[in-house]
Amino acid sequence: MSSYKALTRSLARTYLRDPVALIFSLVLPPVLLVGLALAVSEQTVAASASMLDVIGPGVVAFGAACNGMLSGARSVADWRESGLGTLLRCAPVRVPTLLSAALSVAIAVTLVQALILAAVGLGMGAGMTATAWIPLALVPAVLGTLLFCSIGVVVGVLVPSTAVATAVVLAIVAPMTAFSAVAAMTDSLPGVQALSTFLPTTYLLDGLRWPLTSVGDATHALFGWSILAAGGASLFGVATWCMRWE
Repeated sequence: MSSYKALTRSLARTYLRDPVALIFSLVLPPVLLVGLALAVSEQTVAASASMLDVIGPGVVAFGAACNGMLSGARSVADWRESGLGTLLRCAPVRVPTLLSAALSVAIAVTLVQALILAAVGLGMGAGMTATAWIPLALVPAVLGTLLFCSIGVVVGVLVPSTAVATAVVLAIVAPMTAFSAVAAMTDSLPGVQALSTFLPTTYLLDGLRWPLTSVGDATHALFGWSILAAGGASLFGVATWCMRWE
């Protein structure tokens, strides 16, 4: 068995035994979506779009970003706490292989998460509008996971423990998603609009809204995908460099 496969299986088992990761990745996003569905009900925004069609994809963005960052940050912090990091440095395993295994687990969880949210939002009456392009939403979900998992690795290198890593991830992802969602709903807040252009969650949300609910257009979605791809590739390189000095 290759080192990549062995590491991926080991990390997947570790994830399934981690209640914090399971709650934030697979439980919190669907609960948040249901809560939003009950709160906004039949409200509409510009162009008569359902409020949930505008902000519902934000829950998917939050889930993918949170899962990606938690996977990267908690993995690195846990390796340090358990002493596994020292063993891995002595093993014939290259850093890109190690991070690729962690990323693979994060992407698999994101895909499961996306299916759950699609079932809740589209198939179980939460109120989101189905489109013919839903499968394309997997593209930004995967690219977003790459980007945020890479950011998470950097966070994991900097923080002292998994508990701190979790707190830092939530402190970063929650405001990011909130500002991006507000900017998506209104252009009457120029300060929020200006800030949102610097937030990766904005491009993740842009990449998700069109294939999920037909809000926005394909041009915005493709631009979001390209930003996520370029940012994810660059930050994966940064994460690899940081891990070499961990």
